[in-house]
This record gives sequence, C-alpha cells and structure tokens, in this order.
Amino acid sequence: MTKREPVVSKVETLKKLGLAPTGVDVEIDDRPLGINLLPEAMRHHIVNQQARVNWVITAATVFLMVFVMAQSLWLREHQVEAIEEAIESVRAEAMAVQQIRKQIDDATEAAGFMQTHKIQNGYKVEMLAELTRILPSNTFLDRLSLHAETTQMQGKSDNAQSLIELINDSPHFENASFRGPTRLDNRSRKEIFDLSANNVLQDTG
Repeated sequence: MTKREPVVSKVETLKKLGLAPTGVDVEIDDRPLGINLLPEAMRHHIVNQQARVNWVITAATVFLMVFVMAQSLWLREHQVEAIEEAIESVRAEAMAVQQIRKQIDDATEAAGFMQTHKIQNGYKVEMLAELTRILPSNTFLDRLSLHAETTQMQGKSDNAQSLIELINDSPHFENASFRGPTRLDNRSRKEIFDLSANNVLQDTG
C-alpha cells in the first residue's frame, strides 16, 4: 500500500518540472495494474486542439448555413411583397387608365349626341322658319310633323291647292302632295288639307 501524500508530492514535483502526469498506476509482477489512482481533479487533461478547431468550424458552418437560409427566406419574403406591391400598383394604374378611357368615351358619346341633337334641332328650326316664310297668311297649321326625310302638315287654307306650288318652289322641300282629298270646313269656310313633302338636306359646309 502506498500512502497518498508521497504520491501527491511526487505529482506536484513533476508539475513544477513542467511535466503533467495524467495518471498513477500500481505495478504488480512487473506489470501495471491498469488502474488510474490519480484523483480526477489532479489529472492533466490533454486537449485535442484539432478536435476543438473542427468543432468551432462545424459550429460556424452550421451558424452560417442557418444565417444564409434565414436571410434567403427574408429576402424571398420581401421580394414577394415587393412584387405584389408592384402588381397592385400596375393594376391600380391600369384601372385608372381604363376609368379615364371610359370617361373619354362617355364624354365623346355625349358630345356626339349633343352635336347630333343640336344639328337636328337646328334643322327643324330652319324648316319651321322656311314654312313660316312661304305659307300665306290665310293658311293655318293645326299639326306639323318634322321628320328626317319628310315634313307632314295638316291645317286650313283659303286655297290649299296653291300650297303645293309654294312648297315645291322652296329649296328646302320637294315632291309636295296631298295625302288625301281636301274638304271644306263649314265653320271657317277654309279648305282642310293634309300635305306631305320630302325634305331637301342643305349643304352646311
């Protein structure tokens, strides 16, 4: 049996000499027993520098991989958001352009309608002015219909037959004719007539 104090003293002496024992064994029959009797606290632990370096490299590699994956996911998410925002912006611009185009079409259609309406009303006013000019003062109209191609009038006159010639002589009408026989109004003693004439479109250019 070996006492602990001498062993510890020898270990301390070796440490002072720069030696670091990792264990203490007992020799029996010129052969070591194979048991490390040195306490754990006093054992010199050999650090495998290469293993530590490998561990650090592995940890760094794993960290970098996680960082790259996280960054890739972040970039992808933001790229998707940017693309969606761009699509929404383009969609909004397209809808605005479509709305403006619709407004232009509506305005054009309204302008065309107003122009056509103005032309038609102007034409009717012109035809009415012409009838006022050519019809004699002894002629009265009970009904007047101005259409695109024909003008129809019903009324009373002292000489209904003369109206045909007056209307045909006007540059605004042609082919005037009665739509039925004339008859005498007993009260006014005037001839009742129903007359139709073709309109002559005037060149406004």
